[in-house]
Amino acid sequence: MSQEANQWIDAVTKLTALTQDGKLTWETRAPYMSVASTVGPSYFVEYKGRRLRLEKRSFRDPDYPEYRPIIQRSVLEFVDVEDKALWTFPHVDAVEHLYGAVGYQTAGVKGFLDDLLKEGKE
Repeated sequence: MSQEANQWIDAVTKLTALTQDGKLTWETRAPYMSVASTVGPSYFVEYKGRRLRLEKRSFRDPDYPEYRPIIQRSVLEFVDVEDKALWTFPHVDAVEHLYGAVGYQTAGVKGFLDDLLKEGKE
C-alpha cells in the first residue's frame, strides 16, 4: 500500500476516533439538493475551519458492465458554506467505518443502550 493511501486511512481513522470520543459532533440533514444517488441522511461537521460532509451513495459497479449492479459507498467531502462539494476524499475502507461511527453517534445509540441496560438495576 502506498504512503499516500496510508495517509488517507490514517486521516479518516483519526476522524473516526474523534467522533467516537465525542470530540467531533456531527449533525444530520437532508441530502444536498436531494441527490437521487444519496442513500440515507447526509452528515456534516466542522473541524479546524473545514466543513465536511459524509453520506452514502449508490453507484453502478464499473467492473460488471453487462450487469451494472448497484453498489453503495460512503463518500467524505470538503464542502463550502452552501454545501457544494469542493473536494472528495479517496475511497478507503476507513470511510465506511467513519460512516458507521457517525450514524451510531447521531442516532444516540450509546445513550439508548446505557438507559436500557441500567433499567431495572436501580
